[in-house]
Amino acid sequence: MNIIRLAMPIVMALVAFLFVQPAAKADVFRTQFQTGSAYLTVEVLDDDLIHFEVSSVGQAPATTESIYTSPMVFKTDYSGPASISQAENVLETSDVRLEIDTSNLCIRAIDKTKQNAYLTTICPADLTQGFKGLNIDPAQTQNVYGLGEEFKNPGNADGDWTTLGVREGGEFGNSFRQFDGGATGNIQIPVYYAVGDNNLNYALLVDNVYKQRWDFQTFWWQARMYGDQIRFYLMTGNNLPNLRSDYMELVGRPPVPPRNVLGLWVSEFGYDNWDQIDSLLNGLRDDNFPVDGFVLDLQWFGGVTLNQPSGSAMGRLDWDENQEPLVADDRYFFGNPEAKIKQFAEDDIRLAAIEESYLANSTDTYQEMPEFLSAYQRTNNVCNPNQQSNPIQINATDFWGIGRMIDWSDPEAGNWIHQQRRFPNLAKLGINVHWTDLGEPERYDASACYEGVETTVSGLKNEHSDIHNLYNLLWDESIWEGYLEEKNIPNNLGITNQRPFLLSRSGAAGIQRYGAALWSADIGARLSSLATHSNAQMHMSFSGIDYYGADIGGFRKEAMPYNDRNG
Repeated sequence: MNIIRLAMPIVMALVAFLFVQPAAKADVFRTQFQTGSAYLTVEVLDDDLIHFEVSSVGQAPATTESIYTSPMVFKTDYSGPASISQAENVLETSDVRLEIDTSNLCIRAIDKTKQNAYLTTICPADLTQGFKGLNIDPAQTQNVYGLGEEFKNPGNADGDWTTLGVREGGEFGNSFRQFDGGATGNIQIPVYYAVGDNNLNYALLVDNVYKQRWDFQTFWWQARMYGDQIRFYLMTGNNLPNLRSDYMELVGRPPVPPRNVLGLWVSEFGYDNWDQIDSLLNGLRDDNFPVDGFVLDLQWFGGVTLNQPSGSAMGRLDWDENQEPLVADDRYFFGNPEAKIKQFAEDDIRLAAIEESYLANSTDTYQEMPEFLSAYQRTNNVCNPNQQSNPIQINATDFWGIGRMIDWSDPEAGNWIHQQRRFPNLAKLGINVHWTDLGEPERYDASACYEGVETTVSGLKNEHSDIHNLYNLLWDESIWEGYLEEKNIPNNLGITNQRPFLLSRSGAAGIQRYGAALWSADIGARLSSLATHSNAQMHMSFSGIDYYGADIGGFRKEAMPYNDRNG
């Protein structure tokens, strides 16, 4: 009788499914257009999501192959639109009509769900040049939001890109710039939302990892970037929330962070020992502050001494317990970290620890980590993937010393750091909040070579320009993957499968899916900077960064009137 009772609902559910299942979906549809040496591949992923590749470099790929996606993109297994038709140069789904001008490969986009509303025309431009891109008809667009983080006008919280004008990165894209008495991040996240009256809107994600320049002062708008191919997604939808949902599906949604990271965390540059943290904790609680955690700067692993490279502990990633000559005589001491972390946890206090991507030549990490896991030098002026044993030496004697730069594009590098340093010294002890600092990257050698992540018709993409804007994304991915490798292994606090939370100064589209939050770097302690931060936060939210903030009160206190760095 029990078997019959169980089986009957299953049979009824199966019958119901047979009656309500939708019509079979079409497969992903691809077609191609060519003019001269240029080609345009169109890949229809869904009724309201179209993927494009345009280039004049090499031969057009076969339409049986999916368009390449960079590490910024998460979802690649779309099953295709409900219906698709092509009549020569016109493609139609239930939601979108595309009209391709075969003489110049311009794409005219129509939203069929809004009485055939004209959205825009996107034209490839300067395809034979190094700095190539797209010209985009503004059409009826009134406002444009997104495109990552750039601080523009001190004291002004208002402004979309039609009024802010030009959005441009640094030498290679992501950078760290002086602004209003401080220094803030410039983070390229190449997605924008175009908005007009009556819910006339669309979104465009440019899947390009190189330096970009967007100019909304020109008519038509101009987007310029490096790279052999230009790949982009066009999204349509009922409204902005629908567009953002489609974008987040494409690049990945953030996991729910650990609850305690949403509380009050205290940081300064920096704590020299446990006693300083204990004293501050007691004082804050005496004044009824609900403290949840403390953030440890580079003193926890031994710190650095400006202009004294031989004393730098950068990249050491182990606690300063005066246990080796490098840290024996400094002023920092964090003895018995395992017991102290457990004591803090029992008091509902957690810790975050900073790490950087540099290995000072004075550290054991520099000596022990295989050289081929670092950015390496060219051979005969070429990045030769078979000659990776001669690492680049970064000279940062004014900050952390001289040493190597970790190559996060090589998964082996991320695995080595996690297994040999981060897991045994932090995660295993119960620290699951990781501060990935200087990740633009701040210091680099423009001639450096890397493992690389993409191979095109022109070869392996393993130069610095190929990796620069992916650097922090790949770093954070390696941390996430490290935690996955250690799943089901309880830490010393008895917690199994703890969720990591990452605090990053730079990044790329999709970084949020690895549990990353971003902050506005060394922002000036001025109300004018706070106002501009609000504008940057709006654009970052559109760019997929839900967890974004600033140091309370600012970081560069010398930016305050009648103040200096000593307060």
